[in-house]
Amino acid sequence: MPSSRSTSKEISPLTRQFPRKLSASAVAVAGMLAIMPSTLAASRLTVAPSTLSVRTVSMKTSHIGWAVTKTAIMRTTDGGRRWENVSPPIPLDTASSSSLHRKPVWDFLNTRSAWVVAATDHAHQVKCSYTHDGGAHWKTFASTLPTQTMPLAILGEADFVNSRNGWLVFGPAGVAGMDQLYATTDGGRSWHHLARNTPLVGPVFFTTTNTGWMTISEPSNGHGPLFAIESTRNGGQHWTISTMKSVNGLQTIANMTASAMHDLQPTSTVGTTRNPYVAVLRSADGGQRWGAMSPRLSVNPRDFWSVQTVGGTVAIAIASGRLWTSTNGARSWAYRSADAFLNHVTGLDFVNAQVGWVWKTTTSGTRWWMTTSGGRRWTTWGCVVPSS
Repeated sequence: MPSSRSTSKEISPLTRQFPRKLSASAVAVAGMLAIMPSTLAASRLTVAPSTLSVRTVSMKTSHIGWAVTKTAIMRTTDGGRRWENVSPPIPLDTASSSSLHRKPVWDFLNTRSAWVVAATDHAHQVKCSYTHDGGAHWKTFASTLPTQTMPLAILGEADFVNSRNGWLVFGPAGVAGMDQLYATTDGGRSWHHLARNTPLVGPVFFTTTNTGWMTISEPSNGHGPLFAIESTRNGGQHWTISTMKSVNGLQTIANMTASAMHDLQPTSTVGTTRNPYVAVLRSADGGQRWGAMSPRLSVNPRDFWSVQTVGGTVAIAIASGRLWTSTNGARSWAYRSADAFLNHVTGLDFVNAQVGWVWKTTTSGTRWWMTTSGGRRWTTWGCVVPSS
């Protein structure tokens, strides 16, 4: 399976593999502040990486990063060798939750700032927690979304660009149906609904308070892609479809990152079952036109595959058990390694062309590999032991 968008969002494999739409024209109805904000210190417990059952990792530098386990938000300051529990005061037991809609979503903005949002038992209510000191303290409050929109189902994604501006995606309870997009300009204390009628198939990603992208599904005509990229320049109120060139039969967009502002499109894709491959889309006009013009790397869909981009020039790909890197906007790839573990890892996260991590999570815990040589050599740590 592909890794999630820059591994910084909650995009569950099921929700993002079959997801639905996103929104557009604004219906500006303010939500209500349900309870006054509270500031609480996070629970502090340092653990070895092998005891974690990691769902996603978001490293911000070669030393500092975040991880999400089944029950906690973790933070490291030594490159992932040790992790500290910095969870906010809202339920995070995503594995045993009987209601899918209660599962939280998150967004890690930088080394110190993070958001966690969860739905509650009350209709149209969400609980928000955010920190600006690396999880030492969290401010937590509940707010109500507009009541005249459809009942909330599965909370699918959170995307914030600063402490005030953010977006939430609610998906349908089943496979059928449309996602709903909400926006806030006051740090989650009130929300307005951005109504739209298009199936969402990939992440929503904003680089500024006005500029963002999303991927939607399109009916297959037997020749072109099964998705389209749309962009907004007014915070999600209106969306414009982008032109897709040199793209035939692509089925999935897996990742979107901040480099969408540059020439290199931060998107990994996979082709049809008859010709599966990954490639990087590129745009030279700020995201209005895209093309899969990079060399295509063949993949075995049964093995782990993913492409990640860092900035406007660096790309890292794992395909068919091999790791490739590019430093020229994916115009060419350089082979780096073919270690056996690359076939079956759970995720990858690089902070530049040289420093990155891959990990494999099982029911017993997580095993880690780190490289400081662009994937040529790896250091591993953490025996797999029962997770805490």
